[in-house]
Amino acid sequence: MRVAQKREDFADFCETLSGQQWNDMVDKMKEFLDKVIAAVGKDNEIQKLSEQFGEWHVLLRPVGFKPDFFAAAAEAVTKECVHLDQAAHPPTETFLAWAELITLMFSAVRDGYYAEVRRQRKQSSFYGNGKNSLDLSTDGSDEGNGEINSHLSVVNEENVDTTSCNGVEKTRL
Repeated sequence: MRVAQKREDFADFCETLSGQQWNDMVDKMKEFLDKVIAAVGKDNEIQKLSEQFGEWHVLLRPVGFKPDFFAAAAEAVTKECVHLDQAAHPPTETFLAWAELITLMFSAVRDGYYAEVRRQRKQSSFYGNGKNSLDLSTDGSDEGNGEINSHLSVVNEENVDTTSCNGVEKTRL
């Protein structure tokens, strides 16, 4: 992914993912883009798809996902789409069209992500005193996630195979 080449913290995040998590993330991105392209001209549908895509990323918080990765992903997707156009259209026209679509998409992705974080916070405070709940801070910090992080450390120490994907070393379990 282009984002891993531009942002060291995203590359670090990618290294913490298992092979299956990496594949799931890539598959989700492909599926998201395919569905959005099929829905071009239907802003409400694009918004709904984007919010669902953002909600899914909350699952990746315990392994280091941060919501500011969305901005870097939006920029990378825009550049890649313009590049794939291969100058079939004037560059500024292509860039502006993709930038407008990507802005709509990733604004809703971020909205979906934060809505899911809020929903989980409400749910965890409703069901208990917080002892068994996970602290889902919006800044991407892992404070309060010591048990998950210690578990991930143990898992990462038991790595079986290490491969490289787009210049990012991936650990496969």
